[in-house]
Amino acid sequence: MPRGWDWYRSTRLALVVGSTLALALSSFVNAVSNVTQFKNPAIALRFAPADPEALANAAETSITDGSRMAEVEKSARLSLKGLAINPVALRLLGHVEDVAGHKSQAGRLLNLSERASRRDLATQLWLIEYTAGRGDIDQTFRHYDAALRANPESGALLFPILANAFEDPALRKAFLPYIRINPYWMSPFLSQSIAESDHPEAIAQTLGAAGGMPDEAKLQPLETILLARLANAGQLEAARRFFGIMRGSDRNILAFVDFDIKTTDLRFAPLTWQNAEKSSIGATFEGGKLDRDRQVRVFAASGESGVALRRFLFLAPGRYAFQENRTLVDTGAQQTDFYWQIKCVSEGQAKIIWRSGRAEQLVIPSACKAQLIELYVDGGVGQNGVEAIVHSLRFNKLPS
Repeated sequence: MPRGWDWYRSTRLALVVGSTLALALSSFVNAVSNVTQFKNPAIALRFAPADPEALANAAETSITDGSRMAEVEKSARLSLKGLAINPVALRLLGHVEDVAGHKSQAGRLLNLSERASRRDLATQLWLIEYTAGRGDIDQTFRHYDAALRANPESGALLFPILANAFEDPALRKAFLPYIRINPYWMSPFLSQSIAESDHPEAIAQTLGAAGGMPDEAKLQPLETILLARLANAGQLEAARRFFGIMRGSDRNILAFVDFDIKTTDLRFAPLTWQNAEKSSIGATFEGGKLDRDRQVRVFAASGESGVALRRFLFLAPGRYAFQENRTLVDTGAQQTDFYWQIKCVSEGQAKIIWRSGRAEQLVIPSACKAQLIELYVDGGVGQNGVEAIVHSLRFNKLPS
């Protein structure tokens, strides 16, 4: 492997996890009194001066003070003398060597600490930092996994840093096996990442490379959330690719507008039909004449107006004939309105290119790769608002 790549890999990993150690140690030291045998190790040492755990815990509180390394080393060695299988003491000695610049010796002691116990969070954090500094991607992820398996609460600290794996190709490749294995921390990690990431397309790309979202019932809603984030952000091509790897998806429906079981399946919204989440305006799907067919009942309260139904489409460029079968329910409302409109979505922008009642034919330009169709309803004036049933909806492609 070229030497330049070694430098890049080591540098990139250091950037990814560089803040891990300082943050982790600060959190660890603040919380140590809640997770150790003695809540106040200094007081504990007054009663048992040779107690190995109290000695280690006392040294723990001094770890972030570089001027007290001799004191840390002394306490750690005394602790190790009293308790041979002592991951905390070994890790503290490793830290002393690391501060002194003895990286190899520090690594050896940290590895010994991990062998004594993989449950020591601070040891795993040091090893994350140590292996990242060496550019060892696989080992870095192994220690992330060990830390999260043994200490689920560490996700609050590690998830934001681990999320960098989605955006870097080298890190992404090493992370794929963990998505496929699906350790129990993967679900909360994906949930947080999908909700908070500024780059949902990177998460979708990573999941695609892994063969899709892990096959677990509680993860299925996350697919819908990620798909919606992609589509609503205007990243329609990424949304279409991700839709293609979702279990139960059917690419044929992406250019089919009528209502059936597949096009109204909310797991795939908004690439399938999605109704407005309002009590005063919206739509409900009902069974049609055939088991596979459906129709939609649309409503808007008096004085209310807006989009009652929407979805994204991928119609091919060309001319289309519009066909709709609709029944208006007599509610006595006046000045109501009811129309379809289609917007071309490109680079995050949406431009209206067609509206029912104004043009018989829909023309999709060659540059329009994705579209948004919306049903606009105005409840007008009256006591009961407006209600209608759309039995079918079609756009039939015309010869060019």
